[in-house]
Amino acid sequence: MEAPKVPENKIPRKTGSVGTSRNTAILVLCIGIAAFLWLLIKLSDNYNSRVPVSLNYSNLPDDRVAVRELPNKSEVMVNATGFKLILARFGIIKIQLPIAYRENLNQHFLLASNIESELADKMPPGYQLLGFSPDTLYMQFDKKLTKKVAVVFNGKVSYAKQYEGLGAPSIMPDSIEVSGPERLIDTLQYWYTQPVELLELNESKKGEVLLQKPMFSSISLSLDKVNYDVQVEAYTQITREVEIELLNVPNNKQITPYPKKVTVFIHVGLSNLEAARTAKISATADFKDVNLKKDRFVEVKLGGYPAYMKISNFEPFNIEFIVYN
Repeated sequence: MEAPKVPENKIPRKTGSVGTSRNTAILVLCIGIAAFLWLLIKLSDNYNSRVPVSLNYSNLPDDRVAVRELPNKSEVMVNATGFKLILARFGIIKIQLPIAYRENLNQHFLLASNIESELADKMPPGYQLLGFSPDTLYMQFDKKLTKKVAVVFNGKVSYAKQYEGLGAPSIMPDSIEVSGPERLIDTLQYWYTQPVELLELNESKKGEVLLQKPMFSSISLSLDKVNYDVQVEAYTQITREVEIELLNVPNNKQITPYPKKVTVFIHVGLSNLEAARTAKISATADFKDVNLKKDRFVEVKLGGYPAYMKISNFEPFNIEFIVYN
């Protein structure tokens, strides 16, 4: 026997789960409102807590500078409502306290306790100042000194094959003025640039480079950057034969060197190539300390050549000689 069919629009619906969800939501909302009201009550109470403050200095001496950096931020212990503590902690309310410099040559620090009553009047409404952290402000000053020092190029330079630099890199300007506490500036001799790398150069290079930043905020520079100039040119090798000049030969002796010339290998830039072909080079053999009876060789020395020429090698270093009476 077949079971009776229930029309689709007559199927009963479950309502228990919907009612349970609605009740849960109402309960959560009530708990949230209660927690919020509890929080408002608690935040209305007063608490002791640390909050950040900014320090603004006044009456600083014009002819002297601080040896160590003056702190521009600190913390103070205050009593305030929870609301105000949160506003101060997150910087919504900014607390700024003025610190007036007091001349005291025998004391280089300021105890916060000595100015606490003065600063208490500077607190925003609703904040009671209880104390400082740290409780000591170091305010040591020294005579301000300005000194001119040389700038040193702190660079790593290399050249492509068959190229070289025309002297050391130049700096413009080659000196700067440095100002700061006398005890730090008095022994200062030079100031470095920031590191820079110029690698495999095959042409001259110019540019700007920053100067190193001072380690102390009390030191200032007249410039923060300088210009550098690295002159580059190609070079080549040439060979020259130079006759050997004999020195301090005894009057009663006649000496014949062998060979009579040395071969000199010269490294020179292309701009000085033609001059290097005819420039004077002195090759000498000095017999002052030579024992003509026992010694068979004498050393050859080179000199007297222009600075633009670099002697990479020469040969022979020592020559034989024959003595005639």
